[in-house]
Amino acid sequence: MGKGIPYLAGEHPGKDIDIVVTGNGIEIAQKAARHINPKTKVTIFKNFGTAMFRNDEYEIEFVGARKESYDRKSRKPVVEDGTLEDDLRRRDFTINAMAVSLNRENWGELLDPFGGIGDLKKKIIKTTT
Repeated sequence: MGKGIPYLAGEHPGKDIDIVVTGNGIEIAQKAARHINPKTKVTIFKNFGTAMFRNDEYEIEFVGARKESYDRKSRKPVVEDGTLEDDLRRRDFTINAMAVSLNRENWGELLDPFGGIGDLKKKIIKTTT
């Protein structure tokens, strides 16, 4: 099992960590990498507004929370800054729309605005809308 990262029995532990931040994900990734090791190389994906770095065997990727809306005349979404709930709302399924808080005031709290835990317990897959 890897360094305390839980996983389901029979599954392989993930080696990637996705962090959604309110604000600029690239800037936060750069600060986090410098804090861990000033020599850490940060890879920036400007088109997607994300940044990633490696720490030991893990890939840690940061992105700013965003929301999407669609014009009826286009299949391309209009993307703008958003809240964490906006970001979770654009996920496909309730079980993919959960997060764990990294904020001091509620560190480790499960954020589950669409009832993903209940759906996991029922062994069902539902959309967030």
